[in-house]
Amino acid sequence: MLKRVGRRLLAPLVLVLAGTTIAALVLLPFPQWDRVAEQTRASLLFVQNWELARTASDYLAADPMVSPLQHLWSIAVQGQFYLAALIVVFASAWLLRRAQIPVRVPLTVLLSLITVASLAYAAFSTTPQSWLYYDSAARVWELTLGAVLVCISPWLRAPRLVRSGLGIASLAILFACGFALNGNALFPGPWALVPVGAAMALVVAGATPGVTGPDTPSAKFLSSAPLIRLGSIAYALYLWHWPVLIGYLLVRDRPSVGLVGGLVVIGISLVLAEATTRFIETPIRRSIPGRWRTTLVAGLALTAVALTAGSTGWIAHVDRTVSRFSHSAQPDPDLYPGAAAIGLPEVEHQPVYPPLIVAADDLPPATIDGCIAQHTNHEALTCVYGDAMSTRRMVLAGGSHSEHWLAALDALGREHGFRIDTYLKVGCPLSDPAAT
Repeated sequence: MLKRVGRRLLAPLVLVLAGTTIAALVLLPFPQWDRVAEQTRASLLFVQNWELARTASDYLAADPMVSPLQHLWSIAVQGQFYLAALIVVFASAWLLRRAQIPVRVPLTVLLSLITVASLAYAAFSTTPQSWLYYDSAARVWELTLGAVLVCISPWLRAPRLVRSGLGIASLAILFACGFALNGNALFPGPWALVPVGAAMALVVAGATPGVTGPDTPSAKFLSSAPLIRLGSIAYALYLWHWPVLIGYLLVRDRPSVGLVGGLVVIGISLVLAEATTRFIETPIRRSIPGRWRTTLVAGLALTAVALTAGSTGWIAHVDRTVSRFSHSAQPDPDLYPGAAAIGLPEVEHQPVYPPLIVAADDLPPATIDGCIAQHTNHEALTCVYGDAMSTRRMVLAGGSHSEHWLAALDALGREHGFRIDTYLKVGCPLSDPAAT
């Protein structure tokens, strides 16, 4: 089973990662390559959700919402779930059979407990929502609920009329969720029960023991040829749609895609998904080895190794550069006069300092020192800069738009003998919105 799951998940994933990496090298400036490298490696290791949880909690992250690999967090959770499910289910089944206890009921109870615990954690945890959104422990209930449904399905009986109504209502709810619910802000808490519950109800509506063929409107709709074909390429379509969308926005230099652009993105994604499924995924999933399958497996394995090595090498290069910069002396003020260059007759051009490759780590003192409060902080956070012993005091308040002055003010305070007290919080303007 694990081998089949690996073939199912890895082959298209490696292809999409390779294509996205090449596109990123062409379309993105090199200071952003390290972000793509980190997420590529995390995706290959099925820990992309944890990588995004870490960066999404960072206020200074360069807008992780537009990462071309952000959508792969769910594939990471799925891979982790498959591995954990194999361990838990098979271990439990083995122990129960050794004790000569029927498996279904205890396994249903175990999965139900995991589901309740995970949902309770997602709903009541004080962990920031930006972390919970990617947290496997807060997401696993969405998968184990389906496992519970499988366990109890033999006991489910409903008249055809009830199942017909249930199926139509479930489809309507699923279609409406994208318009009515802000998943980025509400999930994975109780509101996620709406789409997950509708999906479970749709399964119940279309599955009745002893009935052959679709016998409800929803089942007939979902078993139509176009939707069956769409379902067969769904995994590849999911992998491709987001990199294609971000690539389109980069090429067109637009913040949104629009109706025509959206149709273009969908069309390109469908073509790539169909080609990936037909020429990559399907041949590799065949049980009979062949020359084309052997070539594909070898090529994709080498590609995965190259992606891992290249990503790790680039990340190490950036880390070494950042380390050298952090330990290097300040540049010669005659060569790098900064704003003083405005009053000079002529200044010789010098290489950019600090180098652009370390721009993401060139942070203001308050961020480095943890002196800017996050959204979840309710108490004022203050730190002292400049001349801490001075009786002359200056207050720097606001958000990051105020924070960026701190490095200069700190140096001036030390030089001219005044103290700076900071009261900073991310996204906090120094104004009263109600008064404007």
